[in-house]
Amino acid sequence: MHLRVWAAGRGFWNDELAIALNLPRPVERLAGGLLYYQVAPLGWLSLEKALHDHVSDSERVLRLPSLFASIVVLAFTTLLVHRILGRWSGLLATLLVAGAPILQQYTGELKQYAFEAAVTVSLLLLVDEYGRRSPRSSRQRWLLALAIGVPTMLLMPFSYPGVLVLGGAIAGVAVWLARQRRWADAVALAVSGIPALALSAFLILLRMSHSFLPGQQTYFTWGMPLPGSGVVGVLEWLPRMWVRFVETPLMLRFPVLVLALIVAGVVGLARRGRGRYALMLVGVMLAAVAAAAAQGLPVVDRVATYLVPPALILVTAGVDAVVRSVRWLVLHRIGQPRATPWRVAGAAAATVLASALVLLLAAPAFVKVARGMVTPSYRDSGREVLADVADRIRPGDLVVLYWFSDKLGRWYGKRYGIDNYLLARLEPASGGTCPGQRVDTVLAGHQRVWYVRGVKLSSDPADFTRQVAGELARHGRVVQARYFGTADGRPDDDADGLANGPGWVLVDLTAGPDPNPPAIAPDASRTCLVLSKP
Repeated sequence: MHLRVWAAGRGFWNDELAIALNLPRPVERLAGGLLYYQVAPLGWLSLEKALHDHVSDSERVLRLPSLFASIVVLAFTTLLVHRILGRWSGLLATLLVAGAPILQQYTGELKQYAFEAAVTVSLLLLVDEYGRRSPRSSRQRWLLALAIGVPTMLLMPFSYPGVLVLGGAIAGVAVWLARQRRWADAVALAVSGIPALALSAFLILLRMSHSFLPGQQTYFTWGMPLPGSGVVGVLEWLPRMWVRFVETPLMLRFPVLVLALIVAGVVGLARRGRGRYALMLVGVMLAAVAAAAAQGLPVVDRVATYLVPPALILVTAGVDAVVRSVRWLVLHRIGQPRATPWRVAGAAAATVLASALVLLLAAPAFVKVARGMVTPSYRDSGREVLADVADRIRPGDLVVLYWFSDKLGRWYGKRYGIDNYLLARLEPASGGTCPGQRVDTVLAGHQRVWYVRGVKLSSDPADFTRQVAGELARHGRVVQARYFGTADGRPDDDADGLANGPGWVLVDLTAGPDPNPPAIAPDASRTCLVLSKP
């Protein structure tokens, strides 16, 4: 299903374009502040740049790391849960992770989130590998620590949240080792993570030395408590955060039930003598929550995709614990401890009920993944809009892009021969005069003007396209308009093609002002059409 999403080859949308436009820059520039205030790990950016410079700048090629990461997530999750819970629970955990819509989505996008999830499960396996072994000598202990420390350090440049995953996992396993009175092993494990944690801290501080998008924290509702909340504020934030976290990135239902299953999973692992895994996974979750509480990294939405595997593993552990408890109760605690047909049937029924519980929690996610596999969602069909205009354009035509679609023009404009375009904004008049050059002066010498736009991701009003078309109709006649549908592919009822989404409007400047211009409501804050160079 992930391969299907990647193979769809959808056009880049706004956030992907912001990353893509950074790739032609020198590697040393990628380590600093990125264009469009983007935040992405240096290792992942360098990998994408290598593909861009030496293979291709096509959508599928640049999304190959995301596809690879998704495969790694599924494979390593299966391996990890097989160690923790066994074969059948490993299958369930893999099913839940494969059915996580957010992982499916970012398999087919030029963003780092799937890669960060892959780094998470890789780090968990590496830390667990240390806990699984019992070095017999000091030399073996430090060689093992070195064998763990080197690959963890190599993974750090590929994930900013990796510092939380590694720190939380090491802390959890070190606590378990200390409880086993394996003090030297606990110290060696902690020391093995110091170089990786130091490198990650350096890369984070380097990125923090550059500016971020203004108001970026407000994009992830309840991802962090309000600044200056204090202890009481943080406690009030926790339940809201959990509800949001379960909604996305987990995309499950019934947050209280999900939390109960996680608690049951932790208890069940501890009772089965697998407390190392419980402490490792809980350590990762607590590190993430602590970072969010400290205004570090939101713990909801796409930036928390890296937490999907450990959270779903704990949910699987909870389901496993419930099934084992019911089986034990039916087979050993009710009456005589013998496996009669009725008892076996009861134990089987417990398994069926647990499966039904999983389906109840994850049904919406599975449905969304199934739909995405049949018809991968399309965030922005701006690529197709530009390609369509390129096939229709004639000498003497002027192309004007919606100002928020500038990234579309910068990336796809050269591909389709539309690299000489203007940007359109609507601004208020100042002292009765519109800012910038007069529109009729800009349009002079052109026979037709194309107004092209991708999906609306700004705060502009819903009738922005209609307003621009109305202003252009003062200088020519609107002869045709085409709307390419909503971002999710659903048709729109706007019959005249002026919906505020991907599409184009063609105005014939030789026909004089349009006698029937698009009807628009007066808006004093947007009385002036401003056409300017990118």
